[in-house]
Amino acid sequence: MTEQTITVYRCEAPILNFTMSPVVDISGWTLAFTVARKKNYATKVLTKTPTILTGASGTFRQSLTATETDLTPDDYWFDVWRIDVGVEEMIAAGPFILTANVRKPTT
Repeated sequence: MTEQTITVYRCEAPILNFTMSPVVDISGWTLAFTVARKKNYATKVLTKTPTILTGASGTFRQSLTATETDLTPDDYWFDVWRIDVGVEEMIAAGPFILTANVRKPTT
């Protein structure tokens, strides 16, 4: 499992890139990305499915929209799980820090 910290501005639309370490072929895997309140991990505020970029290189991406990051600035927790039939394992996790926005989109 890889632990890292992600910092995002409120209402930002980030593209989060991940690489398995050590490199593992993730071709055909089903992944789940979640963000939860740090004070109550059971309260998920976001659940998405990452896109595998290059399976053999162990790279995948999670894009978030400005609407999805329009949350109360706070410390959250993210994790990425492999959720294939017969295999459930956390492959990445860490603090997801949502900071106050610099600007809020007008659209």
